[in-house]
Amino acid sequence: MAQTPPQWFDSQWSDAITQCQRNKRIIFEHLSGNPIPIAESVSVVFPEMLRYVLWKDLFETAALELLYVRYGSTKADFSIGWFQMKPSFAEKLEREIYTYPELVMHYSDLTTYSIPNNDSVDIRSERIKRLKQLSWQLKYLNAFIAIALKRYQVENLEPVERVKILAAAYNRGLVQSVEELKSFNKLKTFPYGPQRTNPFGYAQVAEYFYRTSANKIFTNPKTL
Repeated sequence: MAQTPPQWFDSQWSDAITQCQRNKRIIFEHLSGNPIPIAESVSVVFPEMLRYVLWKDLFETAALELLYVRYGSTKADFSIGWFQMKPSFAEKLEREIYTYPELVMHYSDLTTYSIPNNDSVDIRSERIKRLKQLSWQLKYLNAFIAIALKRYQVENLEPVERVKILAAAYNRGLVQSVEELKSFNKLKTFPYGPQRTNPFGYAQVAEYFYRTSANKIFTNPKTL
């Protein structure tokens, strides 16, 4: 009998669940204005939380941070924090916001840097500092979902199907079509990536968390 994600990930699964519970207050604070329920939003990135728990002790990013700050994401691009956001991901979102005039004001805190002369090195340094904070990762997640909803027009899908499409887009990038994302969701690429044998699909893990845990954790803000 095939293992479920909690059985396969074991303590890593329970650790990621614990982090969701511990951070409910800040999650509600930053995702409450999102057009989809918080349980869906967190489900989109839950696979990355698992990946972070799996390999957090192996991360050493200090040298990569310096390389990125000095030369940009073409020279150093690496995953940061619970949602495993890369600097290039944040850069792309900051640019994408301007594609939708109705989002520009709402997400002005992401696109605005108080850096004299718009120095690119200082901006990259500030971006790294942002990505190290859960509050900022939640802001970027909020913007990602807002943009993805406009791009993929999935508001009217069943919640589970919406979670699967958005999770695939988070993993693959906003350049993929809906058809490409659905095809990707048939592949077992998690947690090691497409070059290795894996037990699950990326969106399969997001879906399992959504069906079994997300609503229990995030439905009632009165439990904060």
